[in-house]
Amino acid sequence: METAGEFSGTRPEFGVLLERLRLIQVEVAGLRPVVQGCSAVEAREGLGAVEVAVRSLQALAVGFVQSLGSGRDSVAAVKRATGMSGSSARGLAAAAKVAAETPAVEELLTCGEISVDHVQSLGQLAPETVAELLPLAAKESADQFRRTVAEYRVLTEADSLAEEQRLSRKVSFFTQRNGCVGATIVLPPIAGAEFRNTLNELCDQAWRKEHPERAETEGGHDGEPRERRLADALISWMASKTLQLGKPVVVVTCDLDTMTAVLLPDQPISFQQAAEMTTKAECYAAIRDGTNTANLRFGRNRRFATFLQRLALQVMHPTCQYPGCSTSADRCDAHHVVEFDDGGLTNIENLANLCGAHHRHLHLSKERLAPDGRGGWRVEQGDRSQTDRSQTDRSQTDRSQTDQVAA
Repeated sequence: METAGEFSGTRPEFGVLLERLRLIQVEVAGLRPVVQGCSAVEAREGLGAVEVAVRSLQALAVGFVQSLGSGRDSVAAVKRATGMSGSSARGLAAAAKVAAETPAVEELLTCGEISVDHVQSLGQLAPETVAELLPLAAKESADQFRRTVAEYRVLTEADSLAEEQRLSRKVSFFTQRNGCVGATIVLPPIAGAEFRNTLNELCDQAWRKEHPERAETEGGHDGEPRERRLADALISWMASKTLQLGKPVVVVTCDLDTMTAVLLPDQPISFQQAAEMTTKAECYAAIRDGTNTANLRFGRNRRFATFLQRLALQVMHPTCQYPGCSTSADRCDAHHVVEFDDGGLTNIENLANLCGAHHRHLHLSKERLAPDGRGGWRVEQGDRSQTDRSQTDRSQTDRSQTDQVAA
């Protein structure tokens, strides 16, 4: 890492800035004993002061992102420079864009009155709308303000209450560290009431079935928390014949001496669980001999990767193949290593998983992916045309050899 002295020759003020940031880090580490010995009142005051300081430092981070310039892919640049996740980098880039367009936002951010999360919620809103909602940002928490902005957008886009309710509906999924799947569900009133009442009734039926000797007025529902019993009711409902479910996708990867199973996207399960699911799953097979994958080559006959090609890429490369990126493959695009417009083939060996940020970055820059000789990829600089032509020739040679073996 560069030191402050290395910048002093050309940018003395920037060297001073770096030195002060490092001093802040040292001082924070030295204040830990003071924090551990403070009272509850002092702890509350300290938490408030820390929050303001963190927001002010976030303003500094936004300034750095703004200095990257509009001609570069700022999300990819932030990820490379900081190692932060894609969602955090996108949030910082979005906040930098809003702050650049609205000086009042940048001023509140610098003063520590709002956070990057507040500013991120203002993305994709008109400047006059941002100015109207900005006073609320300083009064509400980031989560409250996010809901306020969402409600405002629904109110302004809807012509009636029914339209407002229709625009409010959503289902979003997330995966916990232990592999469990969570969901946030917002339904219109009638559908929501039907869904809630069905789960409650199934939950009560299961309770009465398990405890026939007890009336609900005698002790109520003890034991498992109701949230867990509602989850059990939903699982039972999904398993019943009254609900038609979409089929899960199971990918079973067979190596020389191991067998593992993954429930897409990227959820490891035991092989016994995989075996139980095969009767109702969409099953796909990708046969590999170490270097080739059969029936996953289309040459110049089609431009975009097929579902099976993307599925095979997820099996072979679980994350974005840009060096240092850990974005899950199910959130990646299928990228032509040799561009299709430059003669590249839509073959599995010419495709790579790239997250949206790095996909855009490669198309906007002179960088390109190239094999590193160890089964991975490296990033190269220079003239793309000569390397693309050589890689195209190599891909066509590999295809000819494979076709001869298959024949």
